[in-house]
Amino acid sequence: MKKALLIAAAVLLAACGARNEQYIETEKIIVSQTTAETLPTETEKEAEEVKLEKFTMNIEAPINEEDYVKIWWMNDSLTESLVKAAHLKIFYSDYFYSRWFENRGEIENDGKEWIRTGVEYESFENTLRTFFTEEFTEEILNGETVQYKNFDGELCYCVVGGEPSSPNEKELTFTIEEYSEDRMTLKCKARFWHPDEPDKVAYTDYYYDVVYEDGVWVFDNFPLWLSSSGEYEEEQADFSVTDDMTEAAADVLVEFGDFCYSYIYCKDVMKNEWYAKADSINADGKMWYKVTDGEHTSFADFSARLMELCTVEMANSLAVESCYRMGNNGELYVWADGGSDGGVMGIDTVYLSSAVQEGDMCTVTLTAEGSAEEWGYENDLVQSYNVVLKKKDGVWKLHECGLEEEALLAWLFRGEIR
Repeated sequence: MKKALLIAAAVLLAACGARNEQYIETEKIIVSQTTAETLPTETEKEAEEVKLEKFTMNIEAPINEEDYVKIWWMNDSLTESLVKAAHLKIFYSDYFYSRWFENRGEIENDGKEWIRTGVEYESFENTLRTFFTEEFTEEILNGETVQYKNFDGELCYCVVGGEPSSPNEKELTFTIEEYSEDRMTLKCKARFWHPDEPDKVAYTDYYYDVVYEDGVWVFDNFPLWLSSSGEYEEEQADFSVTDDMTEAAADVLVEFGDFCYSYIYCKDVMKNEWYAKADSINADGKMWYKVTDGEHTSFADFSARLMELCTVEMANSLAVESCYRMGNNGELYVWADGGSDGGVMGIDTVYLSSAVQEGDMCTVTLTAEGSAEEWGYENDLVQSYNVVLKKKDGVWKLHECGLEEEALLAWLFRGEIR
């Protein structure tokens, strides 16, 4: 079921971190207590025997550790919130796992059999409210697969429907789509294929509304991706070298080089002072300045542009978290010491010499030349470098690029084709 079920979830910001800790610890509470002045009745004596535990969330396979799930943002608390919200929505709701709870007997009510769990209802409900809005929490408590009820403070559940089916394999990528002060939109791009027909694929986008409520970010919806609403089509592998491909590859590399120079290397951000020292924070032993000018002043915009240019794998390899971080309200912060001096020595020009496409992959060869007279070589330097582009959702993106190639793109490549 682990492969058949791919879970996605939306996300909370760091403001939720303190509340996340609140319901993990297990402790015993007494449902009913007596006082020294009043002798307990028989019913009260029985109630004293019932001890409830606070709800404990069991996470055996966090989605951020699964190969089929890609999460792109640089905020550990955000990822942790996503993992916990996803686990609650799936395994305590849509794909209910009764083994999470102990069976302490049944209660007949409303023509249904409710299973007693020995867990405090309030702690379970409060945990849900840590990640979901009040309205959406009510939907989960009264779900189509399982429902929950409060009996004298004890959490009880009743299975009311079957689990949804998901025969497809999936690959999921999570990004921040939009951001404002009181609302954000998260996007999960799902790629589907059936094990019996792996060459036929389909894509569907899922969107999650996250709202700022009572000082924390919580989900207001949580769609499951069980199968694609799009048409399944065969992925045709072809091998070609065309002028169109060469020009397309050059355009991608120029755009990445410009972004890399301005933002990844922090050159334009620091040189043009697109930041405010007055709006600074200390975190992780570093000083960070709030970015207030330039094309990207929010973390969501910065992330979106990077994902337009790079695949998730390439974006993760850039380690931009060393120079950028997200503020509590989604702002973009740059490291105060970012944009140190640097450059490429010994090379005069870089041009694109070939672009060979094979299916959704394209190997691009860059040629670097350096003058012997200019740099003191015995002979003129001519050296080749390769980068790889990958077509994702109909768009070519940088997929593999080493550090040397990255520097050549940032400092020297201007789109020349020979």
